[in-house]
Amino acid sequence: VAHNREYLRERFVLIEEIYESQYIRETSGKSKKDEKSITKPGMEAEKVEQDKKGPGNNFYIILRGLPEKATEDEIGSFLVDCEIVGNIYRITNEAGRSSGDAVAKILNKINLERALQCNRKCLMERSVFVAETDMETYNKNIIKVEKMDTEENTFIRLRGLVWSATEKDIKTFLHDCNVKTVVLTTNERGKPSGDAFVHVGSEADVEKALAHNKEHLCERFVIVEEIYEAQYRREIKGAIQPNQMKLKTYSDSHLRLSNLPLISSELDIQTFLKDCKIKKVRILKTKAGKPNGEAVVEFESHDDLVRGMICNNSSLGGRFISVDKVEKCELDASVENIRNLSTDKPDDVENKVRNTNTEIEAGKPGTCYIKLRGLPWKANKDEIAEFLVDCEFVGNVIIIKNEAGKPSGDAVVKLLNKLDLERALKCNRKSLLERSVVVEETDKDTYSRHIRKLDKMDTEENTFIRLRGLVWNATEEDIKEFLKDCTLKEVVLTTNGRGKPSGDAFVHLDNEADVDKAIAHNKEYIRERFVIVEEIFESQYITETQKVQKKRTIAPGNKEQVEKNMISNNIASETDKCEQDERAHGTNFYIMLRGLPWKATED
Repeated sequence: VAHNREYLRERFVLIEEIYESQYIRETSGKSKKDEKSITKPGMEAEKVEQDKKGPGNNFYIILRGLPEKATEDEIGSFLVDCEIVGNIYRITNEAGRSSGDAVAKILNKINLERALQCNRKCLMERSVFVAETDMETYNKNIIKVEKMDTEENTFIRLRGLVWSATEKDIKTFLHDCNVKTVVLTTNERGKPSGDAFVHVGSEADVEKALAHNKEHLCERFVIVEEIYEAQYRREIKGAIQPNQMKLKTYSDSHLRLSNLPLISSELDIQTFLKDCKIKKVRILKTKAGKPNGEAVVEFESHDDLVRGMICNNSSLGGRFISVDKVEKCELDASVENIRNLSTDKPDDVENKVRNTNTEIEAGKPGTCYIKLRGLPWKANKDEIAEFLVDCEFVGNVIIIKNEAGKPSGDAVVKLLNKLDLERALKCNRKSLLERSVVVEETDKDTYSRHIRKLDKMDTEENTFIRLRGLVWNATEEDIKEFLKDCTLKEVVLTTNGRGKPSGDAFVHLDNEADVDKAIAHNKEYIRERFVIVEEIFESQYITETQKVQKKRTIAPGNKEQVEKNMISNNIASETDKCEQDERAHGTNFYIMLRGLPWKATED
């Protein structure tokens, strides 16, 4: 045991004493496996016969949820009895770390069926998802492990580029290499994918390029990896070269505003762009004559247009507004749509509105709520909104953060009606940034708990905060000491469903200046834990404190009776427990808990 955590080659080893019964159980299990592993007569012949029956084409699988430390050999052992062609390739993220996914090429359909039988089985105590995938996904994630004699070894891929990266930026990044060709790829929406494929002059240039791996280009570091010539040819085949691209012409006096609240008026938009001289505002509408959340704004001058661009991602009505340039062809189409809508006969518009209202009737009693789980940490609000295509939001996408203030991989969204809920649920298990996302309906309480206040409100007091990540035994006095430079009116410590401290507290402060002072204490420590301090809406504060009051409510004259009832209930529960134990005849039962936080103690 004194050798615990000493190294055997490149890994340190854990040594722990065990019971004799454990040793006997494990070693007897091994001998049984050895007996099973003895090749039976005719097994090889059976295998060859099955291969003949299987189709000659290759098949591909993707494995998700793999342990980070799982090696290629361990994954191969997990896919027991499957004939794998070539290597198993671990998929890495933009930081060059394992994403938990891998791809493999399978010999034939029989082996594919065997691989799919491993779906949801455990590898290193983690449930692994196995599914069939396509050749394109497999080819995209192939990693070159050695030089090839049959092709040029002069091709590299750059991953994790900033979206605004240009060919000139890449040539500057690879300044010591002879760069022949640079191809920047786009995703299915025509936007930069963050990848580039480069053909360099020689193998020596490849080595120089690989030396730049994880160096920074603008504000992001770039992954540089060597690829096969076939990968390079395949990627550039579908890419549009700069000389083939149509030059986009943008209007010098128009901007498009997206993600507007549906109730926004021209006056709201003019107030949002208060520093600009506006000639005209056109609120775009659906065929039913209702606002679609977009508007085209015409400015007096190009300087005003530039000032308007600065308002990108600013807030209006609790929503982040996207401000983009408008192509001239899009501008003509937008104007034509408005003209067509305005020339519709009143009866036609009424019919369109009635049809839309019929659909919205399905949405009664009103708004619905969803929760998204398993989101990539880097996914932003716009990417989540694009993922939930065709869904009408009320307010923002709210990304839930953990106690450290970092994205937890979950988000909540408020939807306009039941029709939008059905559309959102169709996105369940679809992929966002190569991760399968769970979409499920949730309730108003869950949504309200995670709302974040972005602006001060004129219609309510702006004097409420929430503290998250408190130690379990934190008291009201601890919080008053933590916020010693603020005037506190009320402190409410909440509990979970089992009546134990939740780690959250809600505080009512005296004025808005105290809120600013409290937020300045964000991520400061109460004992051994740092605390997240965030401003909340008055409605959130009232909802949470009412729940606590209900739990605490005891009629003034009934305290003694309640205590007696509690004692008698405890005695009864102990009696029931004894009876249950007697009925079980001493049989023990066992449970296993998975997915525990690393810092969770036995208590």
